[in-house]
Amino acid sequence: MVTCEIHEGLARIRMDDGKANAMNPTFLTELAAAFEKARSASAVVLTGRSGFFSGGLDLKLLPTLPPAEFQAAVNLFERTIRTVLEFPVPVAAAVEGHAMAGGAVLLLACDMVVATPGPYKIGLNETAIGLALPEFVYQLARVRLSPRAYTRALMLGMTFPPEEAQNLGFVDELRPLEYLYSVAEERARTAGKVPGDAYRKTKAMILRDLLAVPEGGLADGISEAFRALSLGANLRK
Repeated sequence: MVTCEIHEGLARIRMDDGKANAMNPTFLTELAAAFEKARSASAVVLTGRSGFFSGGLDLKLLPTLPPAEFQAAVNLFERTIRTVLEFPVPVAAAVEGHAMAGGAVLLLACDMVVATPGPYKIGLNETAIGLALPEFVYQLARVRLSPRAYTRALMLGMTFPPEEAQNLGFVDELRPLEYLYSVAEERARTAGKVPGDAYRKTKAMILRDLLAVPEGGLADGISEAFRALSLGANLRK
């Protein structure tokens, strides 16, 4: 489902489960392993499949898990998002499909996002389906999104086509599909040439308020939201 290939210092991580790239324990384990392998690279490009970057957490499977397994899954999701945020080298996302809810969180965790125009949506639609945003996601949105996006993107949980997503801050650049991956790789390689220590220290300052959210805050927020929405009788035991 998730592969990592390293060529000339650039790691290409591809997510493709043949469906919506829904994040379940197996998917997240493979994604975490791919980023671990990518630590030897000087830059990373993260991609999905045609039609889907990621549809987010697997809302069909996760609520059916026993409480301990559910908590382990959302803990792994949080660790993976934090890994991407704090990755020691630049991470560029190349997007040609839906990035919804947890998929949009993963997208926003990347340092830069290049997308292609197309009939797909990007957004944090949690509130629209009754899930309150965890503090961690709110702080991530504050770092990445334009303040004028907060009402529609956060409070209303709206989703947006790529062009509007760019205007709101989800996407940095739009490029035709034939140039999508070459541009994403160029942006990642260029960022990778910035002296590493300066890059990491500056990034840490930008992310200071976000990374101050205690570890476990994202996972606990997801668990609380699932329980409030009564998704899965197992989680209420």
